[in-house]
Amino acid sequence: MLEIEADRRRTVVTVADPYTFQQWEDALAEMMAAQACKWRTFLIDRRTSTPPTPEFVRMMSYFLAVRADRIDQTRVAVVVSDDVGFGMGRMAQMTEEPNNPAISMRVFRAYDEAERWLGAATPNA
Repeated sequence: MLEIEADRRRTVVTVADPYTFQQWEDALAEMMAAQACKWRTFLIDRRTSTPPTPEFVRMMSYFLAVRADRIDQTRVAVVVSDDVGFGMGRMAQMTEEPNNPAISMRVFRAYDEAERWLGAATPNA
């Protein structure tokens, strides 16, 4: 589910099982083409989904790398519910940030901590 929070200048993406990489890719491509990327601030809520596989993370990183020219100073907070999700989120962060320095990604176990991190860098409306 994609929700654009104009008043908070961010996009919230809630990931729900089951989903395929193709669905993820289609959704991200749609977001990149739409208003969803206007503020370049994303909160990805993965608390109710299973963690991605290492292969999924690699495919995600490649997808973003070939579109690096369309990503400019993007902040992504990912909220997870368990240790495996946290580990996979850190893998995504450690894979993505060196390959695409315009992305700043952090993984959180608490939704409110993710909101604070995003809010600290989000300019007022």
